[in-house]
Amino acid sequence: MGVRAALYARVSTPASSKRSTRDGDRERQDPEVQLIKLRAYAKSRGWEVVDEYIDRRSGANPDRPALKRLEADIDAGKVDAVLVVRLDRIMRSTANFVQFLTTLEERPDGTPRKRPIALIATDQNLDTSTPAGRLMRTIIMAVAEYERDIIRDRINDGLDKARSEGKRLGRPRRHVDLDAFREALRVTGSQREAARVIGVPLSTIRDRLKEEEAQNV
Repeated sequence: MGVRAALYARVSTPASSKRSTRDGDRERQDPEVQLIKLRAYAKSRGWEVVDEYIDRRSGANPDRPALKRLEADIDAGKVDAVLVVRLDRIMRSTANFVQFLTTLEERPDGTPRKRPIALIATDQNLDTSTPAGRLMRTIIMAVAEYERDIIRDRINDGLDKARSEGKRLGRPRRHVDLDAFREALRVTGSQREAARVIGVPLSTIRDRLKEEEAQNV
């Protein structure tokens, strides 16, 4: 059986946009420019094009309709290779890109695919089924892990600094005027209505009442 190729193209500008652009910006605006290259690549290798997937969304958004359809077709076993002109057409976030690579290599249940789906970036001469492509994949995964470590360290450093300065962590404690609640309760005769009148969730009021009762014991 020959290779079944999925062609994925993405542009950031909606089809309804009337903004004029220079000729040099056409690829950013017109997905057909990308698809022409991808069709030619697949044809030169004698591959079957199973479908073309086109998104007009930001690359920072992983929840794109065509991308989700592509991932579903991958999980259904309909695709052997995914073709893009450049890697940034798939994802701009390293973390999201790593997640997509995982989709190419693992089934939805987390078990490895018998044969990983190849990702090919034609303009960058990158093919994850080759040794050079696998090396690039390893580098991308390492960069993603490095970014996660940096973010985690920054968060922990910030929390340690806040604690050393005596700052309270988490959500600020909400002020509850229990006297106003009792007055509203006297008028309405209902705890729920009284809570609504003073604009505080009833669950919060009940917690404060329990605290008050414990302090008065």
